[in-house]
Amino acid sequence: MTNKTATEIPGTATTRPGPDLVATRGLSLLGVLIALIAIAAIAQPRFLLIENLRDGIVVSAAMLLIVATGQALVIITRNIDLSVASILGFSAYVGGSLARELPDLPIVVSLLAGLGLGLVLGSVNGLLVVVGRVPAIVATLGTLFIFRGVMALFAKGNPIAAGELAPEFIGFPTQIVLGLPVIAILAILVVLGGGYFLHRTRVGRGMYAIGSNADAARVLGISVSRHTFLAFLVSGGLSGLAGVIWVMRYAGADSGTASGYELAVIAAVVVGGVTVFGGSGSIFGVVIGGLLLVTAQNVLNILGISGYWIQAVYGATIVAAIVTDAAIARRLARTGTRKAGG
Repeated sequence: MTNKTATEIPGTATTRPGPDLVATRGLSLLGVLIALIAIAAIAQPRFLLIENLRDGIVVSAAMLLIVATGQALVIITRNIDLSVASILGFSAYVGGSLARELPDLPIVVSLLAGLGLGLVLGSVNGLLVVVGRVPAIVATLGTLFIFRGVMALFAKGNPIAAGELAPEFIGFPTQIVLGLPVIAILAILVVLGGGYFLHRTRVGRGMYAIGSNADAARVLGISVSRHTFLAFLVSGGLSGLAGVIWVMRYAGADSGTASGYELAVIAAVVVGGVTVFGGSGSIFGVVIGGLLLVTAQNVLNILGISGYWIQAVYGATIVAAIVTDAAIARRLARTGTRKAGG
């Protein structure tokens, strides 16, 4: 199998968008993003200030895209990970605690600690889905609360404050290297790595096959259990890594850190064209989707519109994306039926 979509998997060619449709959707989103930027610049000229573009969009989008890349792998396999925000929050507190108690600890150690914790928690999700055969939406909804509860017990009502963290730790994500904040460079590496993995490796293409038709994937010799577990493992690891970056950027963490952030992550993925029905989508689309949502949030903030509206935007975009995917699937199914009937 050489294509990233399901068009080559037996029995699924008429029910999943092909590569041309995926590319068209990505370009359409890019056009919407450009139009939104132009409108924002006209409505409020300070939107184009370097400080706003860097801190309000680039830095925010970078963190979102790190988590969304892992979520994309899970959704492509026709699953979902609702626990990403809880993993992020837990890792943020653990990474911040290490930096608070051991101020001379190298920053990379805190990052690796968050990554490691995320991998452990992601493996719990993977085992529940693969070994326990619990539906992903149920399993990760449960671990969302479990991880958050364990984090609250770990924190014991003792939040991490900015004054307890070293300036070098807090300033790490926004340090400028090669003209970009460190967090942006890290996000670029994650996105490029995720794109290469999905589109150029056998395992990545296997995830598309599983999301398209798990039974057909098994016939082709693809291990559904192994690939699914790996998707949850990567999702957890990237969420854990983003958690440490979160506590650096916001200079603090508590038991409610990143609560509700999973909505933004899922919105970025599905708006970017990764269909919730599995087997289709691209990391390029996720990048555009993430940038689109972050830009919309930034525009609302600049225009002085209540931040609560962004939650409505996230919800509306998720519903719109699901309705669009369902309509496309029905149209392709009808087309395939007509062709089969001669």
